[in-house]
Amino acid sequence: MTRTIYRNGFLAQNGQKIAQELCVEDGIIAAIAPHIDCTDAMVVDLDGKTLYPRLIEEHSHGAACLDFSVDDSQGIDKLIAFYRANHVGTIFPTLMTDSTEKMCAQLDEVVKSAKRCPEIKGIHVEGPFLSLEYKGATPQQYMQMPNLATAEKLLEHGAGLLKLVTIAPELPGALDVVRFFVRNGVKVNLGHTGATYDQTMACLDAGADGFTHTFNGMRLMHQHELGAGGCAMLSDAYCEAICDGRHLNEHTVALLKKVKGLDKLILITDSMMAAGMPDGEYRLGSLDIVVVDGDARTKGEDSRAGSTLLPWDGVKNFARFTGLPLEAAILPMTKSPAQRFQLNTGSLEAGRFAEFFIE
Repeated sequence: MTRTIYRNGFLAQNGQKIAQELCVEDGIIAAIAPHIDCTDAMVVDLDGKTLYPRLIEEHSHGAACLDFSVDDSQGIDKLIAFYRANHVGTIFPTLMTDSTEKMCAQLDEVVKSAKRCPEIKGIHVEGPFLSLEYKGATPQQYMQMPNLATAEKLLEHGAGLLKLVTIAPELPGALDVVRFFVRNGVKVNLGHTGATYDQTMACLDAGADGFTHTFNGMRLMHQHELGAGGCAMLSDAYCEAICDGRHLNEHTVALLKKVKGLDKLILITDSMMAAGMPDGEYRLGSLDIVVVDGDARTKGEDSRAGSTLLPWDGVKNFARFTGLPLEAAILPMTKSPAQRFQLNTGSLEAGRFAEFFIE
């Protein structure tokens, strides 16, 4: 048994910064206390710094010139290593809408990588059952009406790792597909949607429990028709938020935080391969993308195409937009998604995986 004790610093725990020591035994947090016996243990002096739980990213398409929807398992391994170096302990590689055959083949590649990379604790498939009107940077030729044949193939190739799917609730057949995924242990987000209040609430009643990149790619609230955007705030569902200052301005982020609290808000990057890279021309799945001043847009259509945001930068932006200290601002990218997906990580507590970083 290997024991490591972290002392002389702080722990970011439940939104507070506390002066405690932490003991790790064989990759698990064994104890947290004011003082822990260091006999037969390696001691790490934090020198006044803080231990933060590693971040959970439920929605990323890529970074470092690599793309989860395109690269093979070896490329995905490199992408996971990049995220590992950027404070991420859990990631759900997010696949773009493509042909059913390509999406299934790419699921196979992610599953291969997951066998080597424990950071991959799930997969998110964004589509292919999305609204044409709100498709954003989604290739139109691969969009489908919801159907169980495709849903069954995605579930099969996900091999137990498919944990999240994004669906537009107004499409014919959406309710049946939502129920299918929920029945098989897959969470459902509602997104890329022009759904009305009734259509949105019907899918929430059927088991969907989240919204993809809230307020982006969805019908917004009107005083006479809440739409998907209004339902995101009214319901108890989880709301993803991209805190890059482009997809949502700081006041909108503050509103989301006030309405949803920290436990039903999930920070994401929705990043694409240009994250961590200079401006230039890139790809997002099958689409050509141009990045200028860090803003990614589809070539020719000028739709915003994900972000170039890195996860820890998103947390720091959230802290700045809301006035929260980092130890609280980190909760929607740690504790909240861990709670949603029942992950044994995302917080500094005895019995949790020892997934943390020093800052």
